[in-house]
Amino acid sequence: MKKLHGEMLREALRQNLKKFRKEAHFSQEQIAQQLGVNRATYTYYETGRNEPSVRSLYIIARFLGVPMEYLADDDYTPFGAEEFLESRNSRCKMKKEP
Repeated sequence: MKKLHGEMLREALRQNLKKFRKEAHFSQEQIAQQLGVNRATYTYYETGRNEPSVRSLYIIARFLGVPMEYLADDDYTPFGAEEFLESRNSRCKMKKEP
């Protein structure tokens, strides 16, 4: 059975939240702190149990250094995506250094 568009978006969001968080080397706790929620709430976003608000998605995207579109799309690969991700990863590493 083919997934409905909304189901595909939810699945892409769930997968991408985890993917980009791990690529940026952040814990669920660190993201939750940025959102002002507990870790369990953020975990529900990654597992698909709950969906984050648009405001939360904006905060997550800014914290991870990715456009919001990256979070909800399973095949969003604009021109220069690899260079963008490399740049984002180097910025994330600089943020974490004391």
